[in-house]
Amino acid sequence: NFGTSFYGDDKLIFAAPAKRNYIINNVWKGNNQPFLDLYEGTINEEGGLVNVRKFSSKLNTKFHEADVTFTNDKKTVYFSRSNYFEGKYGKDSLGQNRIKMFKATVGPNDEWFNIESMPFNNDNYSVGHPTLSEDQKTLYFVSDMPGTLGKTDVFKVAVNEDGTYGLPMNLGPDVNTIEREMFPFIDGNDELYFASDGKEGLGMLDIYFCKLLPNGTLPSIHLGSNINSEKDDFAFIINKEKREGYFSSNRGLGKGDDDIYNFTQLKIYYVKGLVQNKNSLELLTDAHVSLLDQNNQIIAALDTNSDASYSFEIEKNTNYTLKATHKLYIPYEV
Repeated sequence: NFGTSFYGDDKLIFAAPAKRNYIINNVWKGNNQPFLDLYEGTINEEGGLVNVRKFSSKLNTKFHEADVTFTNDKKTVYFSRSNYFEGKYGKDSLGQNRIKMFKATVGPNDEWFNIESMPFNNDNYSVGHPTLSEDQKTLYFVSDMPGTLGKTDVFKVAVNEDGTYGLPMNLGPDVNTIEREMFPFIDGNDELYFASDGKEGLGMLDIYFCKLLPNGTLPSIHLGSNINSEKDDFAFIINKEKREGYFSSNRGLGKGDDDIYNFTQLKIYYVKGLVQNKNSLELLTDAHVSLLDQNNQIIAALDTNSDASYSFEIEKNTNYTLKATHKLYIPYEV
């Protein structure tokens, strides 16, 4: 079970081996398990899923479906599927069935129809793992199409107002490596989360964060050991208001090959500033700054260096006293 996507405020879509009767020949040779279908579940108060059921009989087929993203109005879905469309099972020049990206729109009774193959699909390379920017103007995805720096890269493509698409663009070496980049997720318009096994991390696939700029990207940042493990960690999503989300992993604590985990991002609060001469505003080095609790006990302290700054981690909704001393000045506190 892996690859979650939010569907409204209280639903989650994910991929799992099809829970249906199957004959031994109807399994994926990659792991000898049934092909993947899309499922939906309702998010409960603890972040778990209840009332899990098949997502859509129109989208699910006898081959793989996974990795969906929805437009803000939930009227359009982009999803990954084995190269199987309109009853035809496609193969590349080596006889391999690749992944393609498809688009569908919602119709009566909230069912999906008008399934379309994306114009940049190709029998000879894979395209999948879609995610949309918040303004719906950019679609991000993973591919090994020509122009890929490694095994699979993250690309983006413009979504035009008339329903057409621009030319796919590689996100470049700040994101992509010579290995695999997979499972992008956009939080807002300028925050990209993705998985990679080509960067210096803790194990296999690790999850990274990258700030997107109008003309490029900033270097990516590893999310650390609270999220990542020595195994595969991927498919990170987060609710930008609640700061709660999900990722997938095959770490040893799980119940299957890949399992879905939920998390809460905790905010850390700081008090920070500069030590200055009150009149001239001159920055004061070698000042001793103390943070005191409500009982007037020192809980942290430091001496300012050349930038005259101080910073202390604090708890929210709590009273503190800041005190500064310097051999040439009268002590001051606030």
